[in-house]
Amino acid sequence: PLLDLVRHDQGAARYAAVEAIAGLDRTGATAPVLAELVASADGALRPALIKTLVAIMDGRTNRAMSEFWRSLERPRWLGLLTEALGDEAPDTRLAAMIGLGLLGDRRGTQPILNAYRELENPSEEVADRVVIALVTTGDVQALMRTVASDVDPAGAIAIRALGELGSSEAVAALMQVRRTSHDWERRMLALRALGKIGTDEALKGITEAVEDLTGYIRCEAIRLLGESGHAMAGETLLAMLKTERYQDVRDVIVEALVRAGGHTVMVELAGQLEHSRPEVRAAAARAIGLAKLPEGLASLGDAMNDPEWRVREAAVTAIGCYDEAGALKALLLALADDHERVRLAATLGVARWKTPEAKGALVAQCLRDPDVWVRYRAAERLGHQGATEAVPALAAILHNHREPALLQRAVVTALGSIGGAPAHAALTEFLPKADDDFRNAVTQALEECARRSTGDAQPKVVS
Repeated sequence: PLLDLVRHDQGAARYAAVEAIAGLDRTGATAPVLAELVASADGALRPALIKTLVAIMDGRTNRAMSEFWRSLERPRWLGLLTEALGDEAPDTRLAAMIGLGLLGDRRGTQPILNAYRELENPSEEVADRVVIALVTTGDVQALMRTVASDVDPAGAIAIRALGELGSSEAVAALMQVRRTSHDWERRMLALRALGKIGTDEALKGITEAVEDLTGYIRCEAIRLLGESGHAMAGETLLAMLKTERYQDVRDVIVEALVRAGGHTVMVELAGQLEHSRPEVRAAAARAIGLAKLPEGLASLGDAMNDPEWRVREAAVTAIGCYDEAGALKALLLALADDHERVRLAATLGVARWKTPEAKGALVAQCLRDPDVWVRYRAAERLGHQGATEAVPALAAILHNHREPALLQRAVVTALGSIGGAPAHAALTEFLPKADDDFRNAVTQALEECARRSTGDAQPKVVS
């Protein structure tokens, strides 16, 4: 009935019928009839029909839908959709661009680019839809001409489309954008497009980008090198690690090195623990830990004696990634380091172990370490472990008024997490002594303690 109304009515009802079809047709069954109506309709109705046809067909990838678009008379539909690109309504122009993409004729690429240039502040969603349309039309030469201009509004979507197409012939054009564009976001898009293309020539462009003036782009180039799987990537990254000045970039290099892998590179990386620059030694330690290099544990143990505390901290953190018994032994030794950051790293590493020896070390650290943050983290981890054997030590901290309030707050939370009658009793005894700000935290810990109870009779929580 709605299609009959569209065919025969000359009033406003036919527009409402077209919109209703867009909402009702879930299978694309009306597409052939709508296509006939688009070709025969007057200029006023045609835009509404195009929007409805595109709405019910967009996103359908089954064979029947593909055959539908192939069945259309291409020259005629190129003309109809290109004409619709000049409509005053932005949603009609977008529908026409999507329609050209669905038609899949390379002659639709340039009209899509031209229409996109006329859009005012297109949203990211619109840009995404147009990129898909450009990929399915696929005129690489038209896209390459577009990216050549640094001020072309369609340049960004053309760069993205070239990347999605994986076009090796576009590598030189994309490298030129990355080298010369004054817009760092456009340089980033070109770099990511090179990463999607992934040829040896594209990899050269990515390697060049590690010298970009913008830090975000340098880090992205490093990440792409790590993901490339290319043999030269590991060597390039290792060479960068030795000279990089900035810590955040070194961190990205470390992660990329671990992804790049390669036994030869990782063995050479272990050798960097002897490098003259402490920041390189620290970065090498982090990478060895992330990769869990089997032969790296002994080297990391030696690095625990490094004169620079940052190197010792990195080595201890890396040792914390290992599951061997020798790792726990090294971590226990590091708890006595003279720098609080190293002891903190050791505390977090020891907390991964659930052995009585490890729990005892955490209790001792919580009681006696000279740094409040080390003690705080030890108490926190004991709570996470549900270490009931730690309750007496934690209760002693709670009832000692000389202890820092920060540490006591961590103890309250830990006791609530551990649960059981002894923890509940310690919290209940402390509650009357707590000030107004602290009392709420103690009450919450008591409630948590009660929830974690395993059947022990619990006193009523005092408010």
